[in-house]
Amino acid sequence: MTDELKPYAVTVSFFDKHSGRMGITWQTKAKGQPALWYTDPEDTLFERASVLDANVSDGPAFDTVCFKNCAVTPDFEPGADILYRVGDKSGVFSDPSILHIPKDDADRCAFAVFTDTQDTDTVGNWWKAALLDADEVFPQYGFIAHCGDIVETSVLFENWAKMLGNTAKHTRAYPLAAAPGNHDYWKWYLRDIVGSFYSHFNVSLTPQNTDYGAYYSVERGNMLILVLSTGDTNLTGGTLGKEQYEWAKKELSESRMKWKTVLIHNPLFSPGKYGSRVPNNDHCLKLRAQLCPLFSDGGVDLVICGHDHMYARTYPISADGTPVTNAPSKVCNYRGRSAEYFTAAAGPIHFEPACAGHQNRGLECEMTPELSAPFREMRETGYGEVSWAAVDTDGDTLTVLFRTVDIKSGKCVFESAFGLKK
Repeated sequence: MTDELKPYAVTVSFFDKHSGRMGITWQTKAKGQPALWYTDPEDTLFERASVLDANVSDGPAFDTVCFKNCAVTPDFEPGADILYRVGDKSGVFSDPSILHIPKDDADRCAFAVFTDTQDTDTVGNWWKAALLDADEVFPQYGFIAHCGDIVETSVLFENWAKMLGNTAKHTRAYPLAAAPGNHDYWKWYLRDIVGSFYSHFNVSLTPQNTDYGAYYSVERGNMLILVLSTGDTNLTGGTLGKEQYEWAKKELSESRMKWKTVLIHNPLFSPGKYGSRVPNNDHCLKLRAQLCPLFSDGGVDLVICGHDHMYARTYPISADGTPVTNAPSKVCNYRGRSAEYFTAAAGPIHFEPACAGHQNRGLECEMTPELSAPFREMRETGYGEVSWAAVDTDGDTLTVLFRTVDIKSGKCVFESAFGLKK
């Protein structure tokens, strides 16, 4: 019974929009008496640990019987370090981990961004290489954002167990704000099973259908982060559903944060096949028509997407979906690097941070001048390269640092910095 109660695929989520409560989730192969133990980092034997009972429910998986276990932590102080483990009261535990509660400075927000980490061959080792580069280059990040497709096949228990097992040093230590990807909701990946994405996270959601993903928001420092679910496209034919759209509109209109960022898997603009090839870009065009006015009217500054596995960033995009190519900009120093900042943006920048897995793709070879017009910069990534980005706000300045590293040498092969100033 010990192996059946062993915790797999541990994740940490922001449970609330704005608090120090974290939702911790793990999978087991049997139902038991799940619990969370937490204490101060010096109490390595958990002699002073507090114990919280966890909830357990059926977890959707194709390749094994599994169960979702989840607990909610107390409201920890920003910047606190917490030693914790999850497991079963019968005496089966995960390895202990230090959970870093993000700081909540009024003028700062710093996080690392990854997308499309899915793979079947390296099972997380490429994502781990990108995470280690982030540790070295951007150690001040407080949490991890992910734009979807964490694993190749969302209904396979082993995909999640291996991916999150090989990246456990990071995914158990930092909150993960993740958007669902098409590998979580395209029906030919699901094998008639629904709900696989949200079975790995624990967030206080507004009432919604989680069959094909989940949507929610996070506020940290001076930023609102809107995590959207393009799983709705399964039901609508290419757009967000009415409930999610109205929720997003309300979140944007009511937020008083200086900066507003959107995480979404499917791109509204991309030089890859899902953004620029007919008919593959059908959903892209439908989302663009629906969301460009919303993002412009709602004051969104940055839209981060995935899906096409390449690097691209646009000019500011207006409400009608056209690029503002004459938007004023200037080059400034960012941590010893030159960065291009738009100083009076007329809409958000759309940004695709390539791929943190092993499925890099090329640029669309049949791009017309009209299709390529929105992009300020784009680059295809080759096999053996892994990419990630840092988002860093400091008062009236938002900076994005994008990096691609060689998986074998660990050396940076491409870097670009850009941002916005208000």
